[in-house]
Formats: sequence, C-alpha cells, structure tokens
Amino acid sequence: MTKTFRLIGLAMIAAPSFIFAEHFDSAKLTIRLIDPDSIIVEFYADHDDIYNTVYIFPYLDNSQTQIQSFERRIEAYLQARLPVQVDSKNIGLHVVQWKPGGRGRADELDSASLRATNLTITLGGVLPKQRKFLKLEGDVWVERQDKEAETIFDVSLLWHDTLLDEHWINAEQPITYPVSEDSLMVMLSHARKRIKEAH
Repeated sequence: MTKTFRLIGLAMIAAPSFIFAEHFDSAKLTIRLIDPDSIIVEFYADHDDIYNTVYIFPYLDNSQTQIQSFERRIEAYLQARLPVQVDSKNIGLHVVQWKPGGRGRADELDSASLRATNLTITLGGVLPKQRKFLKLEGDVWVERQDKEAETIFDVSLLWHDTLLDEHWINAEQPITYPVSEDSLMVMLSHARKRIKEAH
C-alpha cells in the first residue's frame, strides 16, 4: 500500500520518487563503550522516517517550542524502543547529543540539522562496574503497519575507538556482547589483528 509522507515544503503528499521509496526499512546503531563505565548509543536514520515516527515536522515550523516538542517525543520513543540491558538489568539511556558535532544535550536541533538527509541522535548511560553481558534489542518501527519491508539494523560495537564487531539484525532480534574487561581485551586484540592484516 502506498504511504503518504510529509516532505520539506509540502503538506499533503510526497513527490513520486518518494512514494516508491522504501521507508522504515533500516537504521544504524553504533554502540560505543567508554572507560571506565559509560555507554553511548548512536541512532542514525532517514529524517523523514524519524519525523513520521513521532508525527512532528519541525522543519516546517522550527520554532523553539516545536523543536523541543520533537526532541521530547523522539527521546521517549528511542528510550522505549532501544532497550539496553547489562546482565538482565535495564540501563537508562538519555539523549546526550542531538546532532553531529553538537555541544551536548543543551545544543538543540536547528534548521540546518533538521534538514539533513539523515539524523543522528546520541543517547548515553552509565554501566555497572561489574558486568558480563550487554544486550540490545532494536524495536524501532515494530508498530508500523505501513512499512514495506522488515526493518533491519546495522549494529556496530566500538571500544577504544576500534570496531570490535558489526552485525545486521532484524527488528526485535536481540544482540548480546560480552563486556567484561577480559572479553573486551580479547575482542580488541582480534580486531587490531584484522586491521593489521588488512593493510
């Protein structure tokens, strides 16, 4: 079934090229572990998918009230749809950066970042000092009845600014990583070996 979206400058219907595009089909999740106990999760997706998720279109009305309403709603949505657990205990995530190059949570979205083709919203939290396994589940857009394909996520894990692992997962398919220091050191060693061999 053809979906109707709102685009920049249009209030009723999308252009034909947009109608035939697939939406809500993919997103990128980057997990960064930062010593000693911080976790960062970057959510990167098409801006129209994100705006249509919360039904707020701040590029049409970029007043501070509208932008803040969008930020509150998308933060609550991502908190609910990107659950992170460590050893079966939930880790509370909150937005720490609204846009690439942003200077923290207080540096809100602006007209330039709102009109970017893709949005990157960064959430952060604190990990327990003693930890064995981290689990993340991508439940974003599971509620959409109008999506044309199953959503898939490109999930990356980084530690010490090194890519330890990258997987594609389906929506509602959890991915689990060992995150004890010993396990991370082994993964880091393997990753650096792969990098060295590739060069």
